[in-house]
Amino acid sequence: MNKLEELKTKKEKYLNMLKEKRLMLGESDGAMISQSPSGRFELEEEIQMYQTMINQIQSEIDKLGKT
Repeated sequence: MNKLEELKTKKEKYLNMLKEKRLMLGESDGAMISQSPSGRFELEEEIQMYQTMINQIQSEIDKLGKT
């Protein structure tokens, strides 16, 4: 598997994780700071982290595509 294929696979994995976290966000308790790990604040942080990782991977894919 070459680097481009690996990055695309990794991106797909993170997209699936992001989708799952967004679904969980709809079911969270709504508190800004919660007592439980299923709280909205924690989920929003995880979603932001996955979105950042996806953006970084897409940048790498774009760079490889141009070469």
